[in-house]
Amino acid sequence: PSPRLSSDKVRVKVLFSGVGPVTQSDIQLAASSDAVVLAFNVRAPDHVVEQEAKQSAVRICSQRIIYRLLEEVGDLMVGSAANVDQEIVLGHASVLQVFSLKGSKGERGPTVAGCRVSDGNLRADMRYRIVRDGEVIHEDAYCDSLKRVKQVVDTVGKDAECGLMLKDFNDVQPGDEVICYTVENRPATTEEVLQQQAAEVGR
Repeated sequence: PSPRLSSDKVRVKVLFSGVGPVTQSDIQLAASSDAVVLAFNVRAPDHVVEQEAKQSAVRICSQRIIYRLLEEVGDLMVGSAANVDQEIVLGHASVLQVFSLKGSKGERGPTVAGCRVSDGNLRADMRYRIVRDGEVIHEDAYCDSLKRVKQVVDTVGKDAECGLMLKDFNDVQPGDEVICYTVENRPATTEEVLQQQAAEVGR
């Protein structure tokens, strides 16, 4: 792989380099390797080469200005990069008090956190993180129940109070911070791929 054109997300492998215009052998090599032909400051391919590229579905990137060619490489890297997970915070709440529900056979049941939403909103279908004294004590928790004035709700907005019960987590205490968030899987941006590339070069 080329160290200056690679990242953790994408590896760029140079199959062949040479001087002069693009030839049929270049197209054939690219076709057999599912590659792209990069041409810098050379004359346009002749008709035979263009037809070969078209029939073989080989892309020729030809530029006379180097940074434009590098931009094309960057676009190709972005198109080949794996999607990235992006966390989106939807709201924060503070735990005012906690309530323990009765379990079966006298055992302690689930814990309900009485919360006040400080910004954004809490949603029943999203993930939750619990922060205590600046430290994350639990995350990737899902909502088991979200109630507002004893009514099951889907969303609780800013300044409202609610009862929140999380699945498989009962160690909530007054003063804890509740963070409601989601994770979206999206294509990597050009900037993200190139930043990773720059970091690889700097190592």
